[in-house]
Amino acid sequence: MKRRQTLPFYKEAVPANTKMSLVTGVLNFRYTIKEVEIGFALNCQRLLRVKVLVGRDSQVPVGEEPPGINIVPDYAQNNFFVGDDVTMRFPVDFKVENPPSWIKVYAYNTDLVDTHTLDVKVIIEIEE
Repeated sequence: MKRRQTLPFYKEAVPANTKMSLVTGVLNFRYTIKEVEIGFALNCQRLLRVKVLVGRDSQVPVGEEPPGINIVPDYAQNNFFVGDDVTMRFPVDFKVENPPSWIKVYAYNTDLVDTHTLDVKVIIEIEE
């Protein structure tokens, strides 16, 4: 039997000119990432860059991109996502066969003045 679970990543304010990461707790089971949803607020002006990665550890270095595999590089022209007043949904079929693992969301706010909201949902399918 398979069960779907949504993993939300939300940060109300990514400060101007800042890189930050959010990470799940340890995922000690096999799963498949089925979909990624990224919401970009109005006036984000394509200045918030977002990546979704799967890592073999929980490391999220301050001010740097965390280690891991970018799970959706085929959808993003520059290896990251940007947008303005849009919610993007991408079907994904990324299997994680060897636990433990961690899902990480990396954001880089390239805006020099304004903060921007980070809103990402990763939908996984767990085999039970």
